[in-house]
Amino acid sequence: MKGRVDYNCADDELYKYSISKLKRVADHWLRRFLISKSRTSNNGLLVCFLTGRSYDESDLHVAHLFQRGLMSVRYNEYNCNLINKWSNTFDDQIYNEELYGKGVTKHIFEYTNKFISEFGLDAYEELKDDSDDIIYRDKDDYVDLILEFRGCIK
Repeated sequence: MKGRVDYNCADDELYKYSISKLKRVADHWLRRFLISKSRTSNNGLLVCFLTGRSYDESDLHVAHLFQRGLMSVRYNEYNCNLINKWSNTFDDQIYNEELYGKGVTKHIFEYTNKFISEFGLDAYEELKDDSDDIIYRDKDDYVDLILEFRGCIK
């Protein structure tokens, strides 16, 4: 039971969680937030940001344009989009320097191009600049973030 996390615990209970558990809760509520604002198809399935195809919720991952470990953009809604799990997992292992550039995977190449086509190069550059910021989040920051996500979807 020690490692168990109650994602729906009362707001004041969040302060009892470690930073590690708060990250897990924040990741959960980020996903719920993205699902709540996601486009749906006529058949009620969610639409993948990258492909425009419809998928069941369980087949979509929260994909980060700039890596998830960069705390400055980890929870930025422009950096995070629902993308089919095959692209996020398998295409992120496909490298082809001639097609995608040095050190760039198929997934990142396609995701970057889709992002720029949707939001523009300026938005991409701004997000890239934000990703360079080094930030530290304490418990209060995580609790605030979780409450913000919860508040947007209740």
